Amino acid sequence: MDGAENVLYPLRELQSKKKISKTIPIKDSKGNMKTITLKVEGPISLAGTTTKERLYEDNANRSLLVYLDNSQQHKEQIMEYQRRLSAGKVNDKEENELKEFFKDMQTILKSIKVRNPYAELLKLPEYVFKPLRTNAHYLAVIETITFYHQFQRDIKMDRITGEHFIETTLEDIEWANKLLKEVLLAKADELNQAERSFFESLKKWLAANKKASFYAKEIREAFRMHPSKIKRYLYSLSTYNFIKITGGNRFKTGFEYEVIATDEYTTLENAVNTVLDNVLEEIKQKVSGSGGLQVVHGQNRPLNSNKISKINAVVQ
Repeated sequence: MDGAENVLYPLRELQSKKKISKTIPIKDSKGNMKTITLKVEGPISLAGTTTKERLYEDNANRSLLVYLDNSQQHKEQIMEYQRRLSAGKVNDKEENELKEFFKDMQTILKSIKVRNPYAELLKLPEYVFKPLRTNAHYLAVIETITFYHQFQRDIKMDRITGEHFIETTLEDIEWANKLLKEVLLAKADELNQAERSFFESLKKWLAANKKASFYAKEIREAFRMHPSKIKRYLYSLSTYNFIKITGGNRFKTGFEYEVIATDEYTTLENAVNTVLDNVLEEIKQKVSGSGGLQVVHGQNRPLNSNKISKINAVVQ
């Protein structure tokens, strides 16, 4: 989204209100000025990327934030792919066929209403910030999964309105929970992803070196990071009381820090995962014990599994 600051406001309006309008003056064929109203209808599917560590809040809470995997293992996988690509050992034809296959899948989807009979039983973890919009995102992802499996669903009709629709299954909710756990965890975390990655690396470094405290100089040398970035991260961690100053001074040796919260992220992660799993299990028990809705398993399958090739991640 870098370089697109001027269009972020109308995009926010389009995301929230599903439409935007603007009145502009124009000249008619006789040279007279008149005003017309331009309208753009939504909804839209918007994806953007940025290198910024923090996003403008009104933009961030309207979106699902997906962060890159910056682990060393993933970097090695990318470099290995680059080496194979340079050596001519990557099957370009197969990759292009898979890309076209995904495009073709989009074209056969039809517009149909999705209803989630379990929506009133779903709950978000209480730790999630901005729960109103996050809850809307959560429900929308579940509906999207159902929509993409429309050919594995029976089309039903509302006897009152005559509207045709398909229903969400418990398996759709399971997939949504699996896909969104990292997203919900990030939305429940007080630190942004860059700060969290640094803090977890810091705790691992302290444990590996059997140290209880550290200086900023030590961390800069170990992590090979810019001093201003180290300073910014330490200030943020200190503000949230994840670390504290235990000694040293500002000018000579620098401050000595100690980590206060060692297991807070693990506790938060377990809490988020537990809430989602428990809610789903409660729904299963209620549904299986009732005489109404029945639990549906094994419906999210391809139409013809023989035509689906093994898909490998491609990083370019």
